[in-house]
Amino acid sequence: MKRKIALCLTILMLASAALTACGKAEKDGSNLPTVPDISVPDNNVTGTHPQEPVDPAVEPLRVDWEEDMKLKEGEYTWINPDESDDAVRIVFSTSSTLHHVNFYKLTPYEDENGELDFKEESLWYQEELTPDMPLLVQTVFYGDLPNNGISYIDSEDNTRKFAVSISGEDGSLILSAYDVYDEATELTPEAQ
Repeated sequence: MKRKIALCLTILMLASAALTACGKAEKDGSNLPTVPDISVPDNNVTGTHPQEPVDPAVEPLRVDWEEDMKLKEGEYTWINPDESDDAVRIVFSTSSTLHHVNFYKLTPYEDENGELDFKEESLWYQEELTPDMPLLVQTVFYGDLPNNGISYIDSEDNTRKFAVSISGEDGSLILSAYDVYDEATELTPEAQ
């Protein structure tokens, strides 16, 4: 029964992605790319599940479109993991210093229980993200399923991980915290 429910949810998410791609355009006016094929990766499965968007009043980390931030050259760290024509630029900023920051690619797949999970692939690591030096990232979003993520270690040594997605309602960027069931694959400097 769980497998049928998970399959139905996956189909609904894919249908929603298709409708969003048909009816809306990305922030720059181009059509959204198609949703990638969901398949089980061969290794490094972390077993993650997206949850609700975080409360920006509580979470020190935030994400915005580059054009909304009005950054001047030299006032940010820039990474470019994707140079495709569909790439957009997003900015991660913080109200307090964050440690062991990782930006990574999320690859969706269906686990052995028929539930949607994600594999993480680290694309960038930096020791700290500070309020005076945001992180500018050039990346691509594929439909409604999150394919970008970021993590950091908080002041209590807890790893905080977030999926980054685009709101289907207003085109804003959303950070969604998610659980990690396999801490052995935690992204720290020693694991890279």
